[in-house]
Amino acid sequence: MKDNTSLFQKKFQSLEEFADYISGILGGPVTIEDAGHRLLAYSTHSDYSDEARVSTIMSRRVPENVISRLWKDGVIRRFTNGRIRSLFPGSRT
Repeated sequence: MKDNTSLFQKKFQSLEEFADYISGILGGPVTIEDAGHRLLAYSTHSDYSDEARVSTIMSRRVPENVISRLWKDGVIRRFTNGRIRSLFPGSRT
């Protein structure tokens, strides 16, 4: 972490500030969505953003093709069952 403050003790003024903080820890862009895949907040990002991120931000919802792929690959099922600890490259789920 960037400082000695525990993530669970740090106070954030907004979900965007929280997304930026997590983005800094993970070293990549972050989106925060609700259970209906609607966008709640997103972190700042570099000049390059992938198509799914841009579409999610512009439409304020995760694209259906991305949601379908996550269901097909079992990601959403594992996530809702509490079996996924992280969704970034190199993680073991």
